Amino acid sequence: MSLRLRILVGVLVFGLASCDKPIPSTPTPSLRQNWIDAPLYDSTIPMGIYTIVYHGASASGIDWFEVRIDGSVLDETKPKSSGSGGSQYGTLFMGESDWLPWAPGTYWITVSSRSDGEVFSAPVYSKVTVLGEAELLAITPPAILSPTATIGLPVFEPPPTPTPFPTPTPTPGECVFTALANLFCRTGPGSSLYPAVDSLVPGQSSPVLGLSPDGFFAQIEGVNNLLACYVPLGERYGTLSGACDGLPTLIPPPPPPSETPQIEGCTQRQSGGDIICVHPCPDGAAPGEACIMP
Repeated sequence: MSLRLRILVGVLVFGLASCDKPIPSTPTPSLRQNWIDAPLYDSTIPMGIYTIVYHGASASGIDWFEVRIDGSVLDETKPKSSGSGGSQYGTLFMGESDWLPWAPGTYWITVSSRSDGEVFSAPVYSKVTVLGEAELLAITPPAILSPTATIGLPVFEPPPTPTPFPTPTPTPGECVFTALANLFCRTGPGSSLYPAVDSLVPGQSSPVLGLSPDGFFAQIEGVNNLLACYVPLGERYGTLSGACDGLPTLIPPPPPPSETPQIEGCTQRQSGGDIICVHPCPDGAAPGEACIMP
């Protein structure tokens, strides 16, 4: 047999042997779907701590959620395992992340998920606009709701979720404020010069002590510490109901004196989740409400 013929036979034998080897397969990524429950796309919220609520569905399970604000990681957390939004039959999962915006403006929120050993899925998006203090003043004083004349007016029914902190119990027949959004409760009406001493989430109620001279703010009992503080009124922020006729008009306290000298910085969230005041402001930071360096 000639050399050329032997080489040709060897190539044919090698090719036939290679056909018996299995073709490697690429693992198919699991199908996963995510969505953001709150805030809804293109919604508007006041400046304050806001709870972002989201869900994910996957037949292979979800072990981690990742939440980003304008591309920066806000939170990476495991799904809730109990409650009405927890795992249902191992395919539907819920998560929550608290967010304090740096400043008024427009933000993009993204949520993605993964199971252990996989990469995060493609994100889902929600655009939200955060209002500042000046925009809170540009509202019309609300009509006071009487117990009987409520025809044609929107009625807010607080969600049935239990509140994890003590809340003042309104007395029947008194005027009551009910929050419609995440709100700060400050020592004076309106200006950010007044420090925040309490906060409310949607559905929380508290007795009303009086109104500001312009009618844009109500003084209530703080829901967490029972200190008297002011909250904004309006269809975006909160409503009054009950016996609200004859509420006293309160003279607001003067803003607290500021110390001199003051160094204004920017709030910045650390890797551990703590929010600190830094100066000078780093590149890309949103100054917003200036914080005072200690």
